[in-house]
Amino acid sequence: MPEQLILGPWTGAVTANSATLKAFITKGAAARLTLNAENGSTAANPLPATSRTAAGSNWEVVAFALAELQPNVEYRYTLKLDNEPEAAQRGRFRTFPPPDTPASFTFICGGDAGGGFFSSNSNHEVFDVLRKEAALFFLHLGDMHYGDIDEADVVKHLEGYRKTLRQSRQAAFFRQFPFAYIWDDHDFCGNASNGQSPGCQAARLAYQVGIPHYKLEAGDGDVPIYQAFTIGRVRFLLTDTRSARIHRSAAEGPHKTILGAEQKAWLKDQLLAGKDRYSLIVWVSSAPWLGGLQHFADNEDGWANYRTERAELGSFIEAEGIRNLLMLCADAHMVAIDDGTFNRGKTGAGRFPIFHAAPLDRSNSRKGGEYSHGVFDDHRGQYGLVEIKDEGGQPAAQVKLIGKHMGSELVSFPFTSPRP
Repeated sequence: MPEQLILGPWTGAVTANSATLKAFITKGAAARLTLNAENGSTAANPLPATSRTAAGSNWEVVAFALAELQPNVEYRYTLKLDNEPEAAQRGRFRTFPPPDTPASFTFICGGDAGGGFFSSNSNHEVFDVLRKEAALFFLHLGDMHYGDIDEADVVKHLEGYRKTLRQSRQAAFFRQFPFAYIWDDHDFCGNASNGQSPGCQAARLAYQVGIPHYKLEAGDGDVPIYQAFTIGRVRFLLTDTRSARIHRSAAEGPHKTILGAEQKAWLKDQLLAGKDRYSLIVWVSSAPWLGGLQHFADNEDGWANYRTERAELGSFIEAEGIRNLLMLCADAHMVAIDDGTFNRGKTGAGRFPIFHAAPLDRSNSRKGGEYSHGVFDDHRGQYGLVEIKDEGGQPAAQVKLIGKHMGSELVSFPFTSPRP
């Protein structure tokens, strides 16, 4: 089968006024993007690429940084290659409501899309189901693929993303929904990988080339990929729980870290700055937060392997009165909700709600102890919806967590943020 001329595009780093679109295209092809708004406003078309990065022997990554967009408007695009009229891909995205203003919206969340046991990528029907959800964007919670690429080769890590976009259902979904994404282990450098993995630097660099992402808080280059963005009065904090962690076999103590000192300081600063400013802070942590070592197999990762750091963060959240926090997780291949009942004491103080949303397409697994609203680990095709209703006044929101299997509700939990 001949190589596809365009893989993608996919859109990310969306704000009220901007977005980034990236695609993998035939090397040397002239790429042109046309963009049209649903409200009839026009942009200067066609738009030239803002950057091109040569990668494989016959392909490269092209990026379009889209600016001066209007808030809360749907845009439709067409990406074409000159001299290849049959090579065209079409998609859409909606810009976000302005930051620091009340806004109600829904987003999809989920992780773990590896396909069957011997498949590193998924073309599961769940991606067709996801396209029918009325949501603003998709928050990918990690393990986009199961390539387990642990080599110091940027191109090989980029191939993991290219293979994802070769899956027709996934590609169609990503052309319809913008996304924000933080990796876990299998799409970083392999099972239980960490900052000492041989492929760490290459994975970091490939992410920056191939993924449309928000500004990395640590800078550019060989750095962890933690980042943040805001929709209305909701703040999203995406933490990199892989590329700065030390090995889980290290002795327990203050030096044993998942986040690394700089990222942990950044996270604390963000939580403090946002506790009175935002109606909700969504913290994405791919690693399961709850449970003790007895809740994990010897080859499984979780915050239980880093109990000192977990206690430090949980105690900080409690002591500082941070009551507008929600944690999203995947890694464990299950849907599970804890309302804060089991999120205290030795299992990790804090008492904030936790929502596991997985697996999109992987065999099921259970990690992390007890959850107040149960654990659902019987199906592939599982994911989550988060509904947020913020109608004004003091920063406060009605939040509803909904765990689903192929469009059908498994469990839900409504709460008010900030919590009383």
